[in-house]
Amino acid sequence: MADLAFSVVGFGAFGTGQQKGVPSLSAERVIRAYEFEFYNENFSNGLIHDGVFYPAKKGGCCLAKPGQVQQVLRPYRGYYFNVVTQDPDLCDMLDNLPGFFTLWNMSEVIDLLNQMIATDEQNTLVGRMKLQSCACRILAILSRYRKNPKAGEGSVYQNRKTLLMADKYIREHLAEEISLEKLAKICNMDQTYFHKLYTAAFGKTPVQRLLGFRIAAAKTGLLENKVAMAELATRCGFSSQAYFSYKFKQVTGMTPLQYRKKALEGRKN
Repeated sequence: MADLAFSVVGFGAFGTGQQKGVPSLSAERVIRAYEFEFYNENFSNGLIHDGVFYPAKKGGCCLAKPGQVQQVLRPYRGYYFNVVTQDPDLCDMLDNLPGFFTLWNMSEVIDLLNQMIATDEQNTLVGRMKLQSCACRILAILSRYRKNPKAGEGSVYQNRKTLLMADKYIREHLAEEISLEKLAKICNMDQTYFHKLYTAAFGKTPVQRLLGFRIAAAKTGLLENKVAMAELATRCGFSSQAYFSYKFKQVTGMTPLQYRKKALEGRKN
């Protein structure tokens, strides 16, 4: 039996400020690993992945996958566990986990993470073995929450790098009209096959993910207080300022001006 190949590139407990602090939004970051966050308290803040907001809720696990664009809305607290792997079976399992799910056995995961934290300074063979054992047990627990793979999605992992070429194009051409035909052509795929594979890989359709990139870029632009709304709408690929405001509020629950005011107030504090 072949060994399961993976590396734990980060784990521990974190706190992004006091629970009652003024919310502040981090800069965008492209995810390079499988990054888990676990919450044993309720907070109104949390993570934004490709424009979708996931609040830190007690018992919840939020997963960021390679290629996603992340922002952090602080403050809140929790635990984190980050893994990189080239193992096709493990990638398939991780790719089929939801972006956010509730763990019925959260206490077991937190206990394993606390064991890893306590063991981390023991640079011994036994210590390293214990860390690996705890990490394997956490992955085994998480595997129970994977979604049932749909028929025909076996090549998602093999095509992930190719699909990320579409994401790269989107980020570099946000101001332009981007069609499904264009993205499929970049990946050298039939449109129907590209749509199916892309949706399976990222859990969103190309249109949904494109909107997420545009909203994320708009959030960053809104922190530039001197940028006019019409200019920002055009820069992010929206056909008009009115449509930009409509879609922004639909995704975030706030108008662009409300979001700007809240974000800038958070910076001042």
